Amino acid sequence: MEQYAALGNITNKTGIATALSFQGGKDVYELFRHTLIEETFGKTNSFQEVFRLKLLAESMGFLSRSQKEAFEFIVQGSSPAFWTNASSYYQDEKGGPDGYLAQACIAAVGLNGVNHR
Repeated sequence: MEQYAALGNITNKTGIATALSFQGGKDVYELFRHTLIEETFGKTNSFQEVFRLKLLAESMGFLSRSQKEAFEFIVQGSSPAFWTNASSYYQDEKGGPDGYLAQACIAAVGLNGVNHR
């Protein structure tokens, strides 16, 4: 987890994030949440960075198998409004990242495979 935090740019974090998502734990959830929300807030991201954020959001599906907080996060993140209020912006002809990240969270719910109700 220390290596993940030290990597800085989101494009460098994707591989280790996948491994951490299978490891699970509240600390991993907090790292992912921090990357998806705090690290990107108010920042304009490139398409490549938004794509990596999308992969990270999808990885939350695996993490959410053991972390109820991660499951709650991806359920909330399934709404584009969540990302419009909480995220940075990447503009292209389709708009900002809110739709991309909501789509990733919907996929993450599917990857979860566990009923948390």
